[in-house]
Amino acid sequence: MKNFIFCLFISSISFAQTTKDLILNNDWFLIEMNVDGESYVPPVNEEIGIITMGVEPIPDNDLLYWFHSEICSSSMDGYISWPSDYQINFFDFAGGFQCTNPDNEQFEYLYASFFGGGPPDEILDCSIIENSDNSLMLTILNESGNTVTYINELMHVEETDKLDINIYPNPVKDKLTIENSDFKITSIKVTDTNGKVVIRQTVSGKRHEIDLAHLPDGVYFVSFVQNGKILKTEKVLKK
Repeated sequence: MKNFIFCLFISSISFAQTTKDLILNNDWFLIEMNVDGESYVPPVNEEIGIITMGVEPIPDNDLLYWFHSEICSSSMDGYISWPSDYQINFFDFAGGFQCTNPDNEQFEYLYASFFGGGPPDEILDCSIIENSDNSLMLTILNESGNTVTYINELMHVEETDKLDINIYPNPVKDKLTIENSDFKITSIKVTDTNGKVVIRQTVSGKRHEIDLAHLPDGVYFVSFVQNGKILKTEKVLKK
């Protein structure tokens, strides 16, 4: 199967990097999929973690690049090339179908079908927009009107393996509990998928609760901050 993806980068700040540069130089994290007018957010459970997507050069090949995404410990792969900066030739998609949880299976099927289930020579449009916090959002649209949306790594997250923080429940309906046993965090902020900070609070003890009841259902990112520095960020599903 051969697909053509037309890409457009929209920014009010900088046009220095091409679409190709932006896709190659960033890691992308799936935050939403829209199929037949219905929104699907990645499930949050032991089988599915954060779903990543990336594009990397292939050694000794100046024409082809490797597309890869992972879900349920399974790799979905394909090859792309750039006929021009705003056109991506996508082909030879394979992989997926390793999830065992029924909800995960459905999401995995829809995700794999987006890239590998269309007609030959399908044209997909993609756009990259810059959020207010300088993070980037990549949205890919197929001929059926379905979309997949990713956010890049420019949330300035510094993962700290030694940070002893627990959050629960996840998914959450109203109150999210944060256990901060080593007192390393001084505040938290909650950001939506558009990069907008929707909650910011000071933390002063071992246990802290955040009320999310007023927020719309969807994916949020909870960042743990120490004196202005983000130590770690966790994805939370509100529903």
